[in-house]
Amino acid sequence: MEKGTIIHYNQNEGKGIINAAGEAHQFMISHWKGTLAPVLNETVLIEMSEAGVVGVHPVRGLINETAATNPIAQFFASLDPSETAVLNEQPIVIAPISRRLLGGLIDFLIFLAFDLVVGIGTLGVGALLGPIIVCAAMAIMMATPSIRGTLGMKLVGLEICSVDGKIISVGTSFLRLVISFLSCILLIGYIVACFSKKNQTFHDLVAGTIVIQRRGA
Repeated sequence: MEKGTIIHYNQNEGKGIINAAGEAHQFMISHWKGTLAPVLNETVLIEMSEAGVVGVHPVRGLINETAATNPIAQFFASLDPSETAVLNEQPIVIAPISRRLLGGLIDFLIFLAFDLVVGIGTLGVGALLGPIIVCAAMAIMMATPSIRGTLGMKLVGLEICSVDGKIISVGTSFLRLVISFLSCILLIGYIVACFSKKNQTFHDLVAGTIVIQRRGA
């Protein structure tokens, strides 16, 4: 894909022009792969064919103003000052709810299996230790740049990032994990996602995160 900048966009006509390496390429809104409308001077990645532009991917990340200004999410993100942009040269594709559910199911089974093994291995004494270890591991994995997700997410080709495309902090990761348990108990997590344009669950909205299809490492 070739990197370029939108130098003209007519919202009424759904047409625009992208400047890439000194050359102008016309695109239509049907070529647009983002969830938000194209923006003038926006940096994009262009898919080209002999006939011209066949796809335009935004690289700014997905900006959710409500979540981005969420004071709870901002506080936990500030706990880790090393939070940096992740793979801004890669297009962002929101993960479908079905694949998220599959990843969540895998994580739940891993959670139960590990807790069972630890419980049996310690004759029940470590039954509470298993969940703590698994939760800590999940939180650290989601905030690790080379992983960016739980084991379940990785197995189904997903990853997590902030709403503006950044690696989440450990603080944000723990916040999301805690709220996710409440989402499951109250049965509101994925119900909320059904009404979200970015398939954000309740815990995503609180933590200011999105789950996307995995990008190149």
